[in-house]
Amino acid sequence: MNIKNLSSILSSFLAATLSYAAAIPVESDITEVSLFQDGALIIREAKIDVEAGKSLAHFKNLPSNVDRNALQAQVIEGSGVVVRNAKLFIPEDIEESPEIEELRKSLLKLDDERAAILKSQQQAKNRIAFAGSMGESFAKNFGTISEGVSLDVDQARKTWEYIQEITTKGNDEVAKLTNEIRLVDERIEDVKKDLDKTLQSFNKLKMVAEVELEAVDQTTITLAVGYIANEARWQPKYELRARPAEGLLDFGYFASVWQNTGEDWGDISLTLHTNHANRQGNAPELQPLRVNQSHYRPYYSKDLNAVQRTRVSSSLEMREEATKAELGEAVVSSSSVSFQVELPGAVDVPSSKDHTSLPLLETPLETEYWSEVVPKIQLDAYLKGKTVNKMDLPIMPGQAIAFVDDKLSSKVYLDKTLPEEDLELSLGVDANIAVKRREGVQKKSDSGFLDKTTTLRREFYNEVSNFHSVDHKVVVVDQFPVSQNAKIEVRRLGPSPAEVEFEKNEEEEQDLGIFKWDVSLKSKESKTFSTRYEVVYPRDWQLWPEL
Repeated sequence: MNIKNLSSILSSFLAATLSYAAAIPVESDITEVSLFQDGALIIREAKIDVEAGKSLAHFKNLPSNVDRNALQAQVIEGSGVVVRNAKLFIPEDIEESPEIEELRKSLLKLDDERAAILKSQQQAKNRIAFAGSMGESFAKNFGTISEGVSLDVDQARKTWEYIQEITTKGNDEVAKLTNEIRLVDERIEDVKKDLDKTLQSFNKLKMVAEVELEAVDQTTITLAVGYIANEARWQPKYELRARPAEGLLDFGYFASVWQNTGEDWGDISLTLHTNHANRQGNAPELQPLRVNQSHYRPYYSKDLNAVQRTRVSSSLEMREEATKAELGEAVVSSSSVSFQVELPGAVDVPSSKDHTSLPLLETPLETEYWSEVVPKIQLDAYLKGKTVNKMDLPIMPGQAIAFVDDKLSSKVYLDKTLPEEDLELSLGVDANIAVKRREGVQKKSDSGFLDKTTTLRREFYNEVSNFHSVDHKVVVVDQFPVSQNAKIEVRRLGPSPAEVEFEKNEEEEQDLGIFKWDVSLKSKESKTFSTRYEVVYPRDWQLWPEL
């Protein structure tokens, strides 16, 4: 290689290096947040003056805990500029902020101030100690100055007063300085807290998004970057207001939003997604079940832990097609993988350890109400309701606070319920339904010389009273034993199959022995439901469980 070629290569390398040496620090604002149940897709926008040729744009102070593989960048306004590359990194030589530097200086100054006060306090204590030793010496020698020479009474009194004065002033000064130390310690603790909080915020916002741009001519563009921050999530909360007399349920849908990314989300467009940003996206594959000797281990060729990341650019592209929320009304949409609800107007969600509650939807649902009781287990009846999810948004698994006739009833858990899917609710104890359970015949008898069997006879009576002011539906649940052995016979004496509805295992069509009465009771009406059966089994057997 000759000198001319080497010089040309070095010049090209130097030119390329210089073209990226001065990265453009951009001022950006968060405009959109798509919040998932395990992360947030954050969109930032910046207006940038771009020179002709290649340049780098730096979006600084981004959350440190972000997915480095999910950064996307896109020019959304302007032309003649191409995004060549984008990456996330934390600079090695990042400098602390001036605020942190000032707090450190304040802390050092307070430490010096405390040390000076401690020194003064120690000097005061030394004077007190000197006065004390002087007093002890004076008392021990009874005022003797030298051999044959002693203090007279007036001199002794003045000497003692002098010692007392030094001691009193010293104690007052020590007390004063002790209080000053306490005040300085309080100021030190306050500065330490501020410094710790500032350092936490600083450490949370170290990431830099670097975008490589190439422009034909000098121009101005609006550049958007999107990244996934992990310290953010939302979960559903519900408020159920049951109105049994009207057959309605006011369903309140809320979002408990949390983010501690370090950056405040102020005046943003917020969309909540029902899916997860980081959940495994690969569908499971059932592998062949090869049976062989125990030392054989089946080989699985697929990596079931591969994670399919959500593409940030999809959010940027969807913005042009998305329906904007009208003021005061959330807009629900859906895709093949999730439902989304865009909150109305601009939303503020500060970075904090606390949750923020945001209302999403509220709608009245026509609901069928009844009270259900299982007297064998518990004498409390529970108000239940059945409705259909008429909202466009699925009910996600979460906790609900239930009110009945505007009175707090209980906390209940809701399972996932898609739009137009049936929803059955338990709304807490119904105090207007009284239940009593008593035993009837409890008899055990032996019979037969050949078969040698034992017969158990059992009777139970469940009395249910309706104290609602209106007619009310009641479901009473009870059961017969179910034999698991051909030598054990269960004779069902009552109720008859026509009186009740039996529960079955739908998969196996197996009789579970569980049944229920479904009746409507008038106000103040009582009704008794009886369960009677016999169990016949070999006399020398013991039944388990005991009946």
